[in-house]
Amino acid sequence: MTNILDPVLAQIGKLWARVDVMPAVRWGTVTDTTPLAVQLDGDAAPLPFPPASAIFPLREGARVLCVEQNRRVTVISADVALRGTTAQRDATFGVPSTDPERVSLANRKITWFNTDLGWEEGYYAPSGLSGLTAKGLVAGVSASWYPTGLDGPEMTMEPTAAAAASSGNNLTGWTGNVWRRGGAAAFDINGTYQGICKIPGYYDLRFWTTQQNGSGTANYFLRHVNAAGNAVPRFQDGLAYTLVSTMLTYVHGDLPHELMLAGDRFDTVCQSGALSVHVTAQAAAVRGQMGARYRGPALVTD
Repeated sequence: MTNILDPVLAQIGKLWARVDVMPAVRWGTVTDTTPLAVQLDGDAAPLPFPPASAIFPLREGARVLCVEQNRRVTVISADVALRGTTAQRDATFGVPSTDPERVSLANRKITWFNTDLGWEEGYYAPSGLSGLTAKGLVAGVSASWYPTGLDGPEMTMEPTAAAAASSGNNLTGWTGNVWRRGGAAAFDINGTYQGICKIPGYYDLRFWTTQQNGSGTANYFLRHVNAAGNAVPRFQDGLAYTLVSTMLTYVHGDLPHELMLAGDRFDTVCQSGALSVHVTAQAAAVRGQMGARYRGPALVTD
């Protein structure tokens, strides 16, 4: 005898079967990357099998959007940019040791936010390597991860006392207060008169100070000095400032977008004159500043 509920039960069974094959979209969290493991929201444990993924690379802790169908899961999107520590970056992309490996990673044009350093960086290889299609580094700069320029390395030095300036000599006393982004890995200081850029790239160099009241004219150079300290590849001239008898005078110079190789230095020289600089009679007044701000990696021009 046929049960009156049999047709209804059959339809319910078909619906359940249809639901089983319908795709479901769910959020999850990456719990491991080798092999890939994802724990879907609401589940007590990660999936018992590595899901497929349309996104690469993924890092541990990343939030991912997944499609679940026929008991199969595929990662289709991630809600976070690539970011993490230097160790996580190297675990994700490896550490290239051959030119083909360096070219392969550079050509991917990956941007990584380094949480150890607090800036965005990319991997670049020297121009001229076989197969390189991404923009390459200038001669003399090795393949590596370099800041892209967003909140990259920067240093500002401030004098806290007056200093004597004389013809042909460096302005000194810049290191009363020093602020650095990137720390000792990005900048060093030679004495109290010279900053050292340790990461190759393009920099904006600058200085300003206050010169004493009086008469006559003092002339200054803002210089880019090589890493050995025995040559000046480039400098800014024409920084001549006339002293005023009744007040202090603001003097300054800028050398923007200067290509600095690792270890290259910057300083300020009194080309002519004999006077006092970093002068003020006000306790709260800033006496001067000299510094460098990184603009981007040392890439070849168009």
